[in-house]
Amino acid sequence: FNEILTHLLNELQRAPPSKSSDTNTTIKTYVQALTSICRLASQRLSEHMHEIVRITLSFIENTPSNNNSDDQQYDDELIEYCLQALETYLKRCPKETNQFVPKIVDICIIYLKYDPNFNYDGNLI
Repeated sequence: FNEILTHLLNELQRAPPSKSSDTNTTIKTYVQALTSICRLASQRLSEHMHEIVRITLSFIENTPSNNNSDDQQYDDELIEYCLQALETYLKRCPKETNQFVPKIVDICIIYLKYDPNFNYDGNLI
């Protein structure tokens, strides 16, 4: 268990989100793996939860879509997987994730307003 967890955390810390779909696909797989582990063995993750949440938040904050650059494309799936992971972490490890709640709520509010299927052409209501 510790070897798998160490491998996942090391790989996630090394791999910043990028425009490369291969890199982001790997990141998504690792985020989903951590989410599944948390669902099944949250008590074993509790001592690592601070680091896990911090890494997950960094992927949302540093995804190219958040850098306001026109030449970078959104990776909505990576953001969605990270938000789902945060939801699981909050449900399964509430004590360990409590300090992150204000930041997670702020991020959720931002993404509740965003619809990737809608073309915002300046006519916001």
